[in-house]
Amino acid sequence: MGRIGPWAVACLILTGCEKDELSPVSDFMGTDCEDVTNCGEGSYKLDSGVVQGDVDGGVIDAGADRDGGGTLDGGVGRDGGPRDGGPRDGGVVPSTFINVVGTYQAEYLFDLSDYAFGLGGIASDLDRINELLQGRSHLGQPWEFIVDPILRQIVDDYIPDWFVQFFNTINNIANLFTDIEADAILNVQQDLPLNPTDTTTAIHGNETWSAFYLRWIDQCPQGRQTTSPIPYPQCAQVPIPILNRPTPIPVGGTGGVEVAVYIPPFDGTLNAGVPEADLVFEDREVEIEMRKFVLLVLDTVTNIVTGGAQPTFRGALLNAVQCQQLANQIAQSNAAAAAALNALCVGLINGAVDAIADIATDVDALEFDQYGHAVDTNPQDGQNRAEILQVQSAPDTIDGRFRLVGSSDLGGVWEASK
Repeated sequence: MGRIGPWAVACLILTGCEKDELSPVSDFMGTDCEDVTNCGEGSYKLDSGVVQGDVDGGVIDAGADRDGGGTLDGGVGRDGGPRDGGPRDGGVVPSTFINVVGTYQAEYLFDLSDYAFGLGGIASDLDRINELLQGRSHLGQPWEFIVDPILRQIVDDYIPDWFVQFFNTINNIANLFTDIEADAILNVQQDLPLNPTDTTTAIHGNETWSAFYLRWIDQCPQGRQTTSPIPYPQCAQVPIPILNRPTPIPVGGTGGVEVAVYIPPFDGTLNAGVPEADLVFEDREVEIEMRKFVLLVLDTVTNIVTGGAQPTFRGALLNAVQCQQLANQIAQSNAAAAAALNALCVGLINGAVDAIADIATDVDALEFDQYGHAVDTNPQDGQNRAEILQVQSAPDTIDGRFRLVGSSDLGGVWEASK
């Protein structure tokens, strides 16, 4: 009996399990999970005993993002501000610049009168000669009473009327250099600002002068008000030949007929702004053969005043003052005295011309700052391109000096447009 008992119990258990259906340990119903595809035809998934839900025990879309703070789009961006809540630069708007790149027709009007009139005593030298031509010796009494009538007689006999008038004009030499015009082709390049919020950016220029003019206003019938047949300032323009050089002018000059000009590249600054903005080209330099320029101006005026009869200033002086006849008149029959007087007369004339020329060195440089105001005249096209860099009616837009001769002041105005 004791040996049969265990086998009998096992048999009863196996018989009962074979007939009973499997039951879940939870409330899960197997028939609710029938899945032919995954469990095989007619079979059921096994109950794991775990209630279905979020794998992390919470709501999937309601939790924190990976960095532990807020939703994915509500976190902090790389620049420390909300990713979608404002400009990446923290709210500062980038600067806007007018585009000044291009080629412009430029015109300069320089006032060189301080250069011409303030050196070497030239004003007093010319005035002294002019006074003598007017018959005034300024020797003081009683000599003036004796000498001045003789002087006036000599001038009447030996000095042509045209020369007295001419020299009276030349005596105001500063007026010849008040309006010196230069026409130029100006090319401008422009850098991008170093930072988006910069209020200035760099600009660069190079320039070629195409013409140089002396303005001789006596050629215009109504002066500056002349409108026909040729309007002012064109009626006043007297060309001075120039030669642009790609390299600096050698010491002592070039020896050519034209006035050599050398203009190295230059830099400047453009302010932010549209459709208008200020700009400046700083520390510009223009090398010029100034001694030759001064003499060419005097020769040009001489040629105009004498109607072409005297093409040079020096020649006009020597031809107008008949030194030999004057010496003979004064010395009477004394040949030695006449020769000495003639030599003195010629020396004085050449000295006067040289004194004028000596106000200038062979080569000098204009050094100046050049102020502009760029304007987009067609802002509606949205291109932000400047058509104008400056207008001549704006005063004192050139401010500078000469490099060598006494730091004489240099002033003027300019204009440039496409």
